[in-house]
Amino acid sequence: MTAQKACKLCFQESKDFQVIEENMREILDVLLLKIDFSLNEDYVICERCADSIYTFFEFKSVFLYMEDRIAPFIERHRLQRKFCRRYCCKVYSRSS
Repeated sequence: MTAQKACKLCFQESKDFQVIEENMREILDVLLLKIDFSLNEDYVICERCADSIYTFFEFKSVFLYMEDRIAPFIERHRLQRKFCRRYCCKVYSRSS
């Protein structure tokens, strides 16, 4: 019989849990969820929290990928707008 342990994230006791290993610790770090692992214990996370963490990590990964893909286009658009404003101001001031 499996003993109940408290989830490190939601603090609910559950029989369905997984030990927070190095890969999950890295995911938590990427998601900026700071957890103190200083005690030499087996910290656990319930299945519900683990599913939520994996889902959010997948979302953040896709978001960061798309941000990297879109950033050059946004920067180019900003530069074009800046150039147009400067050019239009010069042309307008010459015609006045």
